Amino acid sequence: MAFTEVDYLILVTLFSATMWIPYIINRILEMGLWKALKQPQAEEPPKALWAKRAVRAHMNAIENLVIFAPLVLAIAHLGLQSEATTALCFYFFVLRVAHYFSYLFAIPLARTLLFVLGWMIQINLGWIVLGAAG
Repeated sequence: MAFTEVDYLILVTLFSATMWIPYIINRILEMGLWKALKQPQAEEPPKALWAKRAVRAHMNAIENLVIFAPLVLAIAHLGLQSEATTALCFYFFVLRVAHYFSYLFAIPLARTLLFVLGWMIQINLGWIVLGAAG
């Protein structure tokens, strides 16, 4: 089965939808189940640095999903699918997964480089949509 741009959008979305799990497990371990369920946005930040990074990585993923999703949906709606757009969406998915783990494990420079590469893909997808409009 060949994946389409929309398939990669769904994979990015599902991956983004699971990024909260390690953070919440950490909150339960640090605060206890009842306190974590009672007030998940507790005043006190997580003690574990990786958990703080996991929260920021999740927020970044959601911020990028808001940009990526309309571009992919516009490509699908306008019938602009091609090998190039499919490849760009595949690479975006791979970069988002790599970005999450580079953020989580604090790999120097990797997080920024992966973010910039993902941003460049979004810009390319945007130019493809705009090119079809003009």
